[in-house]
Amino acid sequence: MPRRLVLRKRCPRCDSHFETHSPEQRFCSRSCAARGPRPNRRRRVIEPKTCACGRGFVPSLPRIRFCSQRCGVRFGGRSRQKRCSHCSATFMTRSAIQVYCSLRCRRQARLARTVRYCEACGTPYHGIDSRRRFCSRNCAVLNAIRHRGPNAYNWKGGRTLTSPINGYVRVRAPDHPRAKKPNPYVFEHILVMERLLGRYLLPHERVHHKNGRRGDNRPENLELWKMKDPPGVRASDYHCAGCTCDQRPALALSGQEGAVRR
Repeated sequence: MPRRLVLRKRCPRCDSHFETHSPEQRFCSRSCAARGPRPNRRRRVIEPKTCACGRGFVPSLPRIRFCSQRCGVRFGGRSRQKRCSHCSATFMTRSAIQVYCSLRCRRQARLARTVRYCEACGTPYHGIDSRRRFCSRNCAVLNAIRHRGPNAYNWKGGRTLTSPINGYVRVRAPDHPRAKKPNPYVFEHILVMERLLGRYLLPHERVHHKNGRRGDNRPENLELWKMKDPPGVRASDYHCAGCTCDQRPALALSGQEGAVRR
């Protein structure tokens, strides 16, 4: 077997001498060949391009044609004809994963796959939102009406406190003239006084708490006024200063202000 010819060359990158059997080899190693631009090759100037979506961009390499991978998937493949899986219409697309002709068909196909049952009437319906419980607005309204009052999940007896600061107690009375439809509650002291009188209160009549405690709606603690009661309570209604007990009223001593006698 004849011996291969050994060539002695000089590397244009590092100016070192090396031996090789290939007449086409010019560099002594791969590191010299990959270091920087080749001395005998001109670099092409990369010019800005316009993507198929209409967006301008500067590619990192001359062969790049699209601004993003998404545009490459959308416009880079060959155009093919497909049949929509929902409406069976034919359409042209470049995407290999597209199965619907439009977003409308995609949504309708998703609705057709989801079947739920109405909690009010049991009718099956199609809905994407898992929080939806009824097939229509009428069923939702009827269910809300059915679960009002004593049938409500948070029913507490129909007696509630307006607020800790206000102190008034309200009672549910849907048939009362003062009750409003969204919130059919009436003050308890008004209902107690009307029960004692046997009639509804007139517009100019007010109910006054003798001991000043608005949550104390006992019949003996209420009195009827023919005008708007002033703020506060009478001093004779108290048993003692800041009284919290229910005893006989205090009597002021003659000639001594602020002194009381039990």
